[in-house]
Amino acid sequence: MKFLTTDYEAMLSTLVKLKMDFVLSMSTYTTIITVNGRKYTFLQNYHNRATFAHYQRIKAYLKQFVPPKVSRDGLTYYNQNFSHGGYYGNVTNIDLKSAYLTILYNEGLLSKKLFTDASALTKDERLACIGMLAARRENFIFKQGQPVSSTPERSPFENFFFHAVDRTAAVIEGARKRVAPRFLFSWVDGFYFVPDERREHEACSYLDSLCLPYTVENLTDFMVSIGDETTRVSFYKGDEPKPKKFNIPNGTSQMQTLIYKYLLTNKNQDYARSNKQNSKVIRPY
Repeated sequence: MKFLTTDYEAMLSTLVKLKMDFVLSMSTYTTIITVNGRKYTFLQNYHNRATFAHYQRIKAYLKQFVPPKVSRDGLTYYNQNFSHGGYYGNVTNIDLKSAYLTILYNEGLLSKKLFTDASALTKDERLACIGMLAARRENFIFKQGQPVSSTPERSPFENFFFHAVDRTAAVIEGARKRVAPRFLFSWVDGFYFVPDERREHEACSYLDSLCLPYTVENLTDFMVSIGDETTRVSFYKGDEPKPKKFNIPNGTSQMQTLIYKYLLTNKNQDYARSNKQNSKVIRPY
């Protein structure tokens, strides 16, 4: 498959002007134009060809398995236990490393080579090559340069991605129970709690038993502001001069839409980036 680096809009404009028959297929990660039996694939500019190549290898390997049954409506992305807004001071944050990739590997859904090769990618690239499994596609049919119909297309591999999401949520819930009542909130693959050495040790031992790598970070000046629609959180990580800020939607449906979009596009850098210099890697790989 040949990937084009130029913008698909130029080709699309030309085909429309020439009043050609063609199919425009768009997903989160790629745009494919099919004309006269030939496919032209355009990658989005926020990830590279290596990421897509790893996704193709993972997808090919997963073809041997029956997709797990997962209810998207039952997926949990976050939990919060803020008793009040205001200043919380120091807070401990434990984040799973490569959670989705590791879970698929631990459950026998990835070969050791696929896992090792994908682990060498950057964090953004790792998330993208797994997120592509659930990418939705919209197919637009053009006749004589005009769109005449469109059909949605769901990935047959999406439940592998949602299975990883579901298993990650179960792990985070298990960790939450081990730090309660110090628990403050969790977000996707990380959880935050008031510092407690004994409970931190219990949570880390639990993650070790599952062979899941993680990092532990000490956050400072943790502030919480609870609003009608969102809970605003800010804190400092290590020696970073500026605080990290993000909003936690209070409404479940709104929250799921935002996080699902983040997981598939990885555009929200406030959530996607971690401070590697100040992280203590407990179980590196």
